[in-house]
Amino acid sequence: GPTACGGVSIAMGELDDIVLSAIEETALEPKRLHRMTRALVARASERNESLAERQKTIDGEKRKAKKQIDELYARVGAGDIALDQTLRDFIANLQQKHETLARQAAYLAEERSRPLEMLAPERVDEFGEAVKAALRNPENRAFARAYVQTIVSEVTVTNDEIRIKGPK
Repeated sequence: GPTACGGVSIAMGELDDIVLSAIEETALEPKRLHRMTRALVARASERNESLAERQKTIDGEKRKAKKQIDELYARVGAGDIALDQTLRDFIANLQQKHETLARQAAYLAEERSRPLEMLAPERVDEFGEAVKAALRNPENRAFARAYVQTIVSEVTVTNDEIRIKGPK
């Protein structure tokens, strides 16, 4: 009627479908996902090289501390030096250092063993398809709403176009 808003009107369901289609065609486009994954794998590989170098250093320090402990005990056992409180404290510090290095080495080994092969192209495709299916699932609109809100900052509807801006 004459008192109605003169702005552009579009059904919310239709607009939702347009926004989801745009996300599927851009953010979830397979080539884009593969490009992003390759970059992630490259960074992870570089990090693994750095972790490997750190692991070598820690392993060397750990062997050195263990060797010092063994040599001190051997010398005490041979009667070359007395096991006084100062030596006990020194050995305890070496043992603590060895244990700390062992924990660091274990942590680095775990970090380096993260499975990059899980990012194989087939898995990336499966991920993209799973997200698309979840976005279109009518029983889980909360997921679609939350996902869209993380990557879309504005949707503008005019007579000529619908403009979707993002990422935030």
